[in-house]
Amino acid sequence: MRYIKKQNEPIEFSNWKKKNKNANYNDLTPELKKVIKSNLLKEQYFLCCYCEKLIGIENSTIEHLQPIHHNSKKQLVFNNFLASCDTQNTCNLKRGHKKIKLTPLQKDIESKFLYYLSFIGKNPIIKIEGDEETIAILNLNDNQLSRKRGKVYFGVKETFNEEWTTGNVQKLVHSLSNPNEEGKLQEFVSSVCHVFNNSILK
Repeated sequence: MRYIKKQNEPIEFSNWKKKNKNANYNDLTPELKKVIKSNLLKEQYFLCCYCEKLIGIENSTIEHLQPIHHNSKKQLVFNNFLASCDTQNTCNLKRGHKKIKLTPLQKDIESKFLYYLSFIGKNPIIKIEGDEETIAILNLNDNQLSRKRGKVYFGVKETFNEEWTTGNVQKLVHSLSNPNEEGKLQEFVSSVCHVFNNSILK
């Protein structure tokens, strides 16, 4: 999980709310939801707000950070919106209406989790440690998700053609931590960079 700096809500959404004073989230049209989701994806650099899987319009959902079930007044507040992956057993769809202690809107969120590379047989996995309740609610140590993180890490490592020095690894981490020309960040950037940084210290 990484920090997300919220941007201004899209003007189309603002105008719609002015014209529909008593509306609720279910009144949003598919077209307007697409506009909102597009803005969320850009401010998140196309990563799921929780697991950091690479997402787009078709494989993402609009997440209410404070669930409507608990706070209906927040259902049309853009600062309460995040883009989550649509994976059935992790993140938004796994969370449901449960509250979570740690969120991507906390500026120090990246310091709250640690990532560890290990293996199941020959398959690399990256597991997360931190607030156990948050990790469990979002199922961030799901086996398939852990394997994907490990696979992405080794995929990046295999394309790294420089000498394995502290300076070169730091340059790699810096590169991965910045969006590419399409405005996208490296998938699973927090875990991948954390493992690379740990490799320097060993």
